[in-house]
Amino acid sequence: MSNTPHLSRRHILQLGTTGVLAAAAAGLSSATAQGTPRPRVRETDLGPGVVQFGSKSAYQFDDTIYIGSRNLEPMYILAYHIPSATVTGRTSVADGRSTQAMAADPTGRYLYFGTENAAGGVPTLYRWDLKNPAAPAEALGRAGDVRIWALDVAPDGVVYFGGREPGGNLWQFDPSTREVTALGIAEPTATGARAIVATATTVYFGAGNTLGGGQASKAVLSAYDRSTGRFTSILPAELAEDDTVRELRIHGDRLIVGTANATGSHIAVIDTTDPTSYRVVRHEGITSKAMLAHDNDLYFLAGAGQARVCSLTTMAVDPVVIDDLDVGEVWGMAYAEERLHAVSAYGFVAHIDLPGRTATRTDLIAAGAPSEPQLAMNVTAGGGYAFVSGNGAVARHSLRTGEVVNLVAPGETKDATWADRRLWMGQYSGLGLWSYDPARQADPAQAAPLPSKFNRPECVTWDDDNKRVLVVALADASGGSCLGAYDPARDGMTVYEHPLGPGQSIPAIVAYRGLAYLGGGDGGSGPVGEIAALDPMTGRVLWRVDPDHNAPVTGMAVRGRHLYVVLNNGGFRVVDLARRTIVHRADITAQAAKRSNLVVARDRVYGVSAKALYRFDPRTFEVFVLADGLDGAWYGGQPHVSADERGMLYTLRDRNLIRVEDSRRG
Repeated sequence: MSNTPHLSRRHILQLGTTGVLAAAAAGLSSATAQGTPRPRVRETDLGPGVVQFGSKSAYQFDDTIYIGSRNLEPMYILAYHIPSATVTGRTSVADGRSTQAMAADPTGRYLYFGTENAAGGVPTLYRWDLKNPAAPAEALGRAGDVRIWALDVAPDGVVYFGGREPGGNLWQFDPSTREVTALGIAEPTATGARAIVATATTVYFGAGNTLGGGQASKAVLSAYDRSTGRFTSILPAELAEDDTVRELRIHGDRLIVGTANATGSHIAVIDTTDPTSYRVVRHEGITSKAMLAHDNDLYFLAGAGQARVCSLTTMAVDPVVIDDLDVGEVWGMAYAEERLHAVSAYGFVAHIDLPGRTATRTDLIAAGAPSEPQLAMNVTAGGGYAFVSGNGAVARHSLRTGEVVNLVAPGETKDATWADRRLWMGQYSGLGLWSYDPARQADPAQAAPLPSKFNRPECVTWDDDNKRVLVVALADASGGSCLGAYDPARDGMTVYEHPLGPGQSIPAIVAYRGLAYLGGGDGGSGPVGEIAALDPMTGRVLWRVDPDHNAPVTGMAVRGRHLYVVLNNGGFRVVDLARRTIVHRADITAQAAKRSNLVVARDRVYGVSAKALYRFDPRTFEVFVLADGLDGAWYGGQPHVSADERGMLYTLRDRNLIRVEDSRRG
């Protein structure tokens, strides 16, 4: 099924097999039809968490778009044939994770691509033989510990690439020698190469500050002379304060430059024969990416769902507005058959008739893409549902019927909470706080923005005493966090910037009896993982405690007078809130692995890691494992656990949503 006008953006999935399992780690047995007492720990498999073919790259060669998957295992590259609107081929890499970087050699024989998985010594550079597409992708080697973000092939077939690493090398693969070589660093304080494009004589290299904090460089644009091996900065002065060069394209004798910046980005068009000759336009979007130059127009994405066109003649920027079309996050565009084709992170390709201002959509799974679950961002339960978020989607699981509906959610829902009959969601990147009322909304919508530089929401909680939604968000480029307090009754957001001090990140927050307890990260002048109490109505910090673990907080919960705190790398602390002192310290690495998260259900505190679901004894704080061997497939490695109104617990086993009932007392 393809080219169907105005396809619904919501996909209903049928729930697979469910069952009741005993928690093996607890040594318990399942109930039987003969009346055996119900097990004290009861686990039910609710099926795949979130299923959608998410993408992270798209590259056109002739009449085919090559689409790289995101958060699927294995990582896929699809060959999507535009005229037939079908997937005509695919290859996969077991250890790929995802790819943002791909390009074909000039002959069209090979598609080169780099992966974002730099761990464990696995190869990171591959090529797919397009003349023999049934053959597996060929591993070409590894480039240090780089997560490859950008790649291009020069006219003579030499491959240039780079990615996330300190400084950001320009790397080369020469197919004649089959050697991978680091060619040098244009700017040592950059946090990685973001954009690369190569000609017969020059490699243009874009970099800057991505996840680097306040000490990293701003935008970098250099021309690497292939004959001399020298870098020369050609960055227009107007781009100097942008966070990073985000994308580069060659169009005739022009170099087109797109930047990313939280307060507005730029498009620059530079004469390749004289880089001092250029034109620049600024627009309000936070990025300029997924660029496609056709004739004298440049199509690009300025932010989630914000398609734009820039005239290369006048440099005027205008929105691309099509009725009933929300493209969400777009990682690549193509032009064929007199139409613009945008590959959406929502799992479809939009076919846009620009003169007619109409569009049709082809669902990638319906076109032949694999139907497999993504890595999950978080799990939140409430209102008769369990919500599992991935990239560009939140899967709503009905706990009554088992029906699963994919809700459209731009970007990534980094964390969420259920309160006041709604789901409250922190949306990355730079989208602020969103909400969803199942009784009144078809899909989530923005409730309130946060300051644009605080682009990465990390934790959302409900303050029941003050009736506020509290959200903490990190500024990737400049460092430090903010606290937002949203009042649903008045539809107003109050923001406190850097409540723990300049540069200090805040990855965790929990509210109790009118106060907000903040779990610190790093980057500031205070201790790493600092714990603080704050009045969310004034932003005033009342007291602070150093956990003496030198690692960020990953989860917190309050029971009675005790604040439970888990820290990265297995640290566990209990703070007596009345005495404002730490009364218990432990290493729970055996249960918590690297990261944990906490929740309170039925007056008990539970924790989850990628490895295990566990419970704390309220008197001794001893840890009891309820379900082991979870192997939770969490994006970024941050696990989540949630409890519904009945006290049932929800988390992941591998990529499946599970419900766990703990009926033990004490």
